[in-house]
Amino acid sequence: TLSSAAALKDTTMQTEIGNYEERMATLESTFFQNFATTNNDLHSRLDQLNMDAMMSLANSTNHWWGRVEELNNLATKQFIHHTNTEAALQNELITLSSESTIKEATLNTEIGNYEERMATLESSYFQSFAVNNNDLHSRLDQLNMDAMM
Repeated sequence: TLSSAAALKDTTMQTEIGNYEERMATLESTFFQNFATTNNDLHSRLDQLNMDAMMSLANSTNHWWGRVEELNNLATKQFIHHTNTEAALQNELITLSSESTIKEATLNTEIGNYEERMATLESSYFQSFAVNNNDLHSRLDQLNMDAMM
């Protein structure tokens, strides 16, 4: 009976070892399957986050360039307006000078008026330029702040 008890104990131990190896194999298989699934999910999420970040950057950049283009257009329109105004005043002076047969005193008066108008125009232009330049910088600062968010 001692030998049969030893044989039974040996058989029981062999069965336990077999069960342990089988459970370890199942556990390892489950672990690596779960690890592969989790790893694939992680990479999928990272790819989606990268795509979202790139889309957000592209949208922000496009919006910023649109605002810069708008400000450039406003500055160009203002420059054209003041250039046309100055050209109109110069044309008016040329017309008055060429058609006039006014005495020297009258010409001096007209030139004085022209100089006053040019001074007024220059003053108006530089005041307007300063306001628009400040507005441009304010908008650029706002765009930079918007781009930082």
